[in-house]
Amino acid sequence: MPATRVPATGVPATRVPATGVPATRVKYAMPCRHIHYAVLAIIMLLSTAVMAHSPLTALTPADGARLTTAPDSIEMRFSGSSRLVRFALVSTADGAEVGLDDTHLMVEAVDHSIALPALAAGDYMASWRAMGEDGHVIRGRFSFTIVPE
Repeated sequence: MPATRVPATGVPATRVPATGVPATRVKYAMPCRHIHYAVLAIIMLLSTAVMAHSPLTALTPADGARLTTAPDSIEMRFSGSSRLVRFALVSTADGAEVGLDDTHLMVEAVDHSIALPALAAGDYMASWRAMGEDGHVIRGRFSFTIVPE
């Protein structure tokens, strides 16, 4: 088959044997297909990000709360089912971690309750990590203060 020339460029046009389509057309058609895949992937990622996770919707005691009595527990509510993977409470006065049992960990629920031992007056910082029902890990921290009466 004689080589034809692409108009306006004078470059020889060869044909892709399986399709008979000029190679110049195949060369420019491939990036469009890749762009479509890229746009589709971006749309899927954005929709997953919007629907993903189970954000914290309620917390007791609230972040920054000043309490006159020590709480017996910390209550956390998520917008969807989640599992607490880690929960740590630290006294900021000495940096010591408060000893907690781990019965609240890896329980799938919307509402989580973390039982607390008797806490002395002072500042406390809690940090947590949870896994939403979609498998994404979410995390946060909050603090509260127990003021002496």
